[in-house]
Amino acid sequence: MLPDVDAEYTGIVSFISDKGYGFIVEDNTKLNVYVNVQQLTEPVKEKDRVAFEKERTPKGFSALNVRKVK
Repeated sequence: MLPDVDAEYTGIVSFISDKGYGFIVEDNTKLNVYVNVQQLTEPVKEKDRVAFEKERTPKGFSALNVRKVK
């Protein structure tokens, strides 16, 4: 069975903690998507525009392969 991973999405980083996690506001849904800093392909900061994949978890969606976009 294939993992529950969707296509690529875009959004804005709304929060990044020095504890290793943050949130992205997805453009289409305006929902917060959790991100672990280990899923960042490069450093990001709040208000950066990013592209990412989503994975469904028991607690909601998590962002995967997060990268900056212009």
